[in-house]
Amino acid sequence: MSIGPKEHSRFMEATAEQCATFYPVVIKNAERHYKTAQVIAASGDYANAVAHIVLSGEEFLKAVVLYLDSKELGIRKIPGIHKLFYQHVLRHNVIKMVFSVLQFLQTTKEGMKMGIPGTLLGLVKGYYKGRANKAWWNQADQLKLKAFYVDYTSTLSDPVSITETDYKTALLRGTDLDKSVKSLINYIESMTEQELNDFKESFHVTDIADLLEDTIGGLHD
Repeated sequence: MSIGPKEHSRFMEATAEQCATFYPVVIKNAERHYKTAQVIAASGDYANAVAHIVLSGEEFLKAVVLYLDSKELGIRKIPGIHKLFYQHVLRHNVIKMVFSVLQFLQTTKEGMKMGIPGTLLGLVKGYYKGRANKAWWNQADQLKLKAFYVDYTSTLSDPVSITETDYKTALLRGTDLDKSVKSLINYIESMTEQELNDFKESFHVTDIADLLEDTIGGLHD
């Protein structure tokens, strides 16, 4: 296979119809990384296993954005969301942001069953879950870098120092994210046309963007 010059990612320009075609492909790639992690871990290479779980998370969250925009929810209009597709160095900041969106949606959909009070409760729960996930993704970013490179600061950092416990923690997070993403997709796919329309009307991207800005900060860095 001939590989030419790398082209600039155009995910931000994709139509809703294209997003509907793209997101299943991204999910399959996330699943490949996740399965690869388990195969590698079985050989005792926990460093590269952790790295693949983090890569899996990146792809799952990209898939969430594409899926929601296949329903014309306007997620890609949120300031800073382009980083997920364009800037690899800043990707983990966006991952924290998108995971907060996911938590927001999950908690809000539960609250919607209880009317306005429940929806408000969902907002609060989403806020605190978003803050909790920021801490883990900060750690995940460091683990990914540690897994790939030998580095020297005050001491020598060797990928082999990543332990089985580190891997198991990452695996649990990866499993939870896998289930959360697929649960969200299944939930929306099970809606009737009227329920989907009602969901779209109750879904305000600007409110979510404001919540994310307060929850994780640094959105425009």
